[in-house]
Amino acid sequence: RIALAFQLAVGRPPRPQESAILRAGWESHLSRYQQDPESARQLLAIGDSRPNGTVPPAELAAYVATASVILNLDEAVTKE
Repeated sequence: RIALAFQLAVGRPPRPQESAILRAGWESHLSRYQQDPESARQLLAIGDSRPNGTVPPAELAAYVATASVILNLDEAVTKE
């Protein structure tokens, strides 16, 4: 999922080091949201779309946070 998000945002697959960094970040976010489920629910309450329940809230919140990182990469913001 992370590699696909990266490729869709940047237009190329992530390099191994980029994958490792993003995966470590996702794992860190997942741990945080598993320890604080209310924080995950608050994050997922933002916006018009609602979770369909197929992905646990902590996991989905970790993906949301990681997607935010990807979308804020210089390479994603400024495509040349």
